[in-house]
Amino acid sequence: MQKLAAIVWILVSRAVQYRVIADNSLNSLRGSTENAHRGLRVQHPCTLVHIETQYENEIAIDDDESRRLQSYGEDNYKCELQEEDRKAAGKYFVSIHGIESDQLKNITSGETTMVVDGAMIMDGSLYVPAGAAVEFGINEYNNRRLQQTSVVEGTKKVLVVRANGKGATTTASKEILSDKFFGTNGDTATLRSQYLACSHGKLDFQPFQGRTLGGAVIDKGVLEVNIDTYVPGASRYTVEDALEEAADALVGDLREQFDHVMLCLPPGTKAGSINNW
Repeated sequence: MQKLAAIVWILVSRAVQYRVIADNSLNSLRGSTENAHRGLRVQHPCTLVHIETQYENEIAIDDDESRRLQSYGEDNYKCELQEEDRKAAGKYFVSIHGIESDQLKNITSGETTMVVDGAMIMDGSLYVPAGAAVEFGINEYNNRRLQQTSVVEGTKKVLVVRANGKGATTTASKEILSDKFFGTNGDTATLRSQYLACSHGKLDFQPFQGRTLGGAVIDKGVLEVNIDTYVPGASRYTVEDALEEAADALVGDLREQFDHVMLCLPPGTKAGSINNW
């Protein structure tokens, strides 16, 4: 049996990074069904974020053992909506359809804004009309924050989000995730240790510990959330949005409290289109 796993980095506008880890998947804050299907005109510039995805093949050797092999990578972009558009769409981030990838090659993730004449949000994605004028600018607030906060040095507060979905849950337990990312139970080859080594001790990923603005208490950097989405066969983006929405409701505001957020998706989701420009 062969399964896909994905690791996705999303640099968002407050110098926060989202990393999405998906088993048997590729990766939706969810708006109402009515809004999702009727189409909403985008009223404000959105901020572009760059997503890097690495996929792995998981090959079952027997019932008790499996092996992961890196397969291939993918680059993509999403747009972070401003408050008015976000409330109307019910989503922080939307995928982009109808724009050529070479138009986005010089953007600065979390800083470059985009305005598209006649752009519409439908089914959780931003659609660029054929021949529409596209204007790029700078989010000055985010630009100042990025200048003040180094993304390659310092101690970073990290939150890992584990999902309990209908039909599937994140494979690793909270304890295993915490140990694999931060070494909280003695693991010496972790995400934290690798970044410490590569940065010569200048970049340290610390697990968030304590009470959040929303009242949730985080232990050893891992938050467990329940989502109503039926996971097997669902789009990666639908599951990701549901996970973001549930986590945000528990902690109060994902972007205001953490430097990095890692979303760990359950197995069973399916890939979206690779060419979602």
